[in-house]
Amino acid sequence: MRHGIDFFRDEIRNGFYIPTAVKQSWAAELDVLAEIDRICKRHDIRYFADWGSFLGAVRHGGFVPWDDDLDICMLRDDYVKFRAVCDAEFPDNYCIHDYERHKDHWLFLSRVVNNHHICFDENYLKDNYNFPWLSGVDIFIKDYLYRDPDQEKKRCDEIMHILAEAESIINKLSSGKYAGAEADSARQKAIALYKKAEERMSEVPPEESDQVCQLFPWGLKGVPGEDKEFYQEITYLPFEDTFIPVPSQYNKVLSRRYGDYNKVFKGVAGHDYPSFEGQRKIFEKETGTALPRFTFEKGMLDRPSQATGREVLFLPIGPREWKSLESYFVKECAISDTEVYVVPLPLMQRDIYGQISASDEEILEAEHFEDYVNIINELEAAGVNTDHVCLTGFTDYDLQEHKPERIYIQSPYDAHNPVLTVPPYYYADNLRLFTEELIYIPLGPVGEFSDEDKPDMLGMNFYVTMPGVIYADKVIVQSENIKSHYVDKLVEFCAGTDRGYWEKKIVSKHGNVADGNNSKRKRILYGISSYEYYEYKENFKEVISSRIAIFTENKEKVQATIYLYPSYDAKFADVNNAFYSADYNEFCKTVINLASESGIEIVDGISPTYSAISALAGSFDAYYGSSLPIVQEFVMQKKPVMIADYSV
Repeated sequence: MRHGIDFFRDEIRNGFYIPTAVKQSWAAELDVLAEIDRICKRHDIRYFADWGSFLGAVRHGGFVPWDDDLDICMLRDDYVKFRAVCDAEFPDNYCIHDYERHKDHWLFLSRVVNNHHICFDENYLKDNYNFPWLSGVDIFIKDYLYRDPDQEKKRCDEIMHILAEAESIINKLSSGKYAGAEADSARQKAIALYKKAEERMSEVPPEESDQVCQLFPWGLKGVPGEDKEFYQEITYLPFEDTFIPVPSQYNKVLSRRYGDYNKVFKGVAGHDYPSFEGQRKIFEKETGTALPRFTFEKGMLDRPSQATGREVLFLPIGPREWKSLESYFVKECAISDTEVYVVPLPLMQRDIYGQISASDEEILEAEHFEDYVNIINELEAAGVNTDHVCLTGFTDYDLQEHKPERIYIQSPYDAHNPVLTVPPYYYADNLRLFTEELIYIPLGPVGEFSDEDKPDMLGMNFYVTMPGVIYADKVIVQSENIKSHYVDKLVEFCAGTDRGYWEKKIVSKHGNVADGNNSKRKRILYGISSYEYYEYKENFKEVISSRIAIFTENKEKVQATIYLYPSYDAKFADVNNAFYSADYNEFCKTVINLASESGIEIVDGISPTYSAISALAGSFDAYYGSSLPIVQEFVMQKKPVMIADYSV
């Protein structure tokens, strides 16, 4: 599996729940991006992350959590080079959609797609994470603008006139006014008009322009262009499990587009969320086939009674997910006459038929047994009574023999996760036969949301309406607000059930507020990003020196640690050698030397994953510095954030 098992785990980022189903879509798009990247590197073609992917790279270190599109852009001259070579370079099943080649694609962008059609072939699904849907990367084109505003307006007006003529033909095609040969002729006329419009868009040579713009639709609507110089120099930023190129002065570009781009506005980009749901609906409608999915039956709520002993069982699905169970574990450990068993469950790869396809070595690694040994030892050192705790392998625990009084679970899926599975013996459907109380605990707290937060509401379809929640005797959520959303969703999903049943079953708790660091000396994480270097090369060293001086002068009140971003990560070195450019190395060298001279600790080599930056943010009281993905985690943890303005 190219992206590794852990990539596909359910995850909560910036308070948003990302299920495995969305991770499948991400993985498929990243594979398409890898092919585009390979072609571009081979033929010396520049491209840049754009729109939501650009914002995601800078603000989140990957996809915007509630988005599943991947967007890039190319300057017109680079795009012409790309189109000249891509057909010969693409894998056999890849294709490119544009207005000339794909019916009803009346847009001035290209979409590189991973297949010609939706595919349920077994071998294809095996290579594509059990994901049958078409997945791709949108390529937006930036054209050069005239220096003379009047000349530019004249061009845009002429393009608008051409497109209006084409639109009238397209509307007649869409309404069925043309048929047969007449329809083919009309489509060719519309294509010819689009070509004519594109010729006008591409007519300004690079050397005769200072600005670039995505003309359709933004330039035609009067949106100002961007400085051409922004797209001359590239830097690479972490993006999920790879890197993606962005303009070196990315902070300036995003600030001019969005203002304060660290402010989060959740939404979906004019399509279903997730986007593959639209394909599913069309496929089912056109074929009359209902694809397999978990459905509710009234008998699922029937509860066999059990005689059980004084024993409690915890079934965690990973060390990083353990945190949501830990407070309940500590509480159970405090009950002197209760035996507490911890049985780590491996998350394993499954095929489209639900069969486990992981090797014995992969299963053993996925169990993370030694990590739980360390977790329990650390809790014991912190004063938790672990005398009655038994850590047991999942193949050694016998439910019939033990019949625990309570079982705590984290996986909601049973057999209905599209990529991963726990051992079927530990499915909720089976567990409820051996205990008095099956308790489901979500992976962690999400951000409080309302009915207006469409991505959150749609996302619940992937983790709330699942067997673990249905079969559990108790579901513990973080607040009355989230309880209300669970109840609404389950009443809708479980036809014929009483709202009062779910009101009783879903229990809200108010999470403990972290005590924080109460010492007088506060720990500050000072983030310094490479964009500072590119934007202020002439006085970068002086500016950083002056900021460091403020921290050293106040070292009795604050303890500063520098966070270098992007961090050097050896495992990516061979993947993107361009990332380690001379400018990047000079940036690192300057910051490291200044930190050494001032005696300030520097954090480097941090894995660019959400769990890593979340843990790092948890170690500090406040943040100061560049706009980085870790800023969002400080915000989620309700810690002070100040973005540095190096222009002051």
